[in-house]
Amino acid sequence: LRSGNKWAAVLTLLGDAGKGWLAIFAATKLSAGDTAVATAGLAAFFGHVFPVTLGFKGGKGVATALGVLLGFSLGLGIWVAAVWVLVVAVTRFSSLGALAAAASAPFIAMFGHERIEVVLAVALMSVVLVYRHRLNIQKLRAGTESRLGEKRAAQPPEDSADN
Repeated sequence: LRSGNKWAAVLTLLGDAGKGWLAIFAATKLSAGDTAVATAGLAAFFGHVFPVTLGFKGGKGVATALGVLLGFSLGLGIWVAAVWVLVVAVTRFSSLGALAAAASAPFIAMFGHERIEVVLAVALMSVVLVYRHRLNIQKLRAGTESRLGEKRAAQPPEDSADN
């Protein structure tokens, strides 16, 4: 989306979310147990965030995490996405929406009566998502984080492409 190509942004979002969902779908279809299904989701997420082929420098994992959450439970994914949408609608900060969604996800999983393996996997992904947004947190605190729809001044690229 930052490149200005909305179709590329949509395809990237679908691809990243799709690989998270596909990991859960495949593990479930293979009749894997709850722990193996949760591990499959974590593997997809960590593979995106810390890819071996890119020297462990990947994306922030927001879309992949969403795909994993949707794979775990449609309701869980929708509720967490709703938190992101609400925060972004109010603030126009995608990073703040991602942080709020990550912070709320384990609680949504718990209150949604998800299995303990799912709650633990979601909590671990949330911690990593917050860590991967550490530069955005600094920018938010400094008042220099860009809002959606706002033209940004030329800045050096961040260590990842997705929020």
